[in-house]
Amino acid sequence: MQRIGVGLVRGQEPPRLLTEGGRIRIRTAGLADEPFMRMVETEEDNARWVGHWPLPWRIACFGDPDFLQCIIERHDGAPVGILIFSGMTHPEEKLQL
Repeated sequence: MQRIGVGLVRGQEPPRLLTEGGRIRIRTAGLADEPFMRMVETEEDNARWVGHWPLPWRIACFGDPDFLQCIIERHDGAPVGILIFSGMTHPEEKLQL
């Protein structure tokens, strides 16, 4: 892993806002979000429904254009959830959430 800035790895853009509504906003995730993402994936209520990505895999996916990892947060910046998409390079063929 080669860090190039706070919470960034080579091939990853800084987090950017994707959309926002009245109560939440969705932005791209960064390496600094990994502890929260791991917590969400491993919480007892979530673990049976979602997979858990080991840190090396998540870092690799940050630089992969086929994956889009997002943070759902309140307008005060508090994270409340995650979204992970795969198949972004060919969404007409497959797109997984």
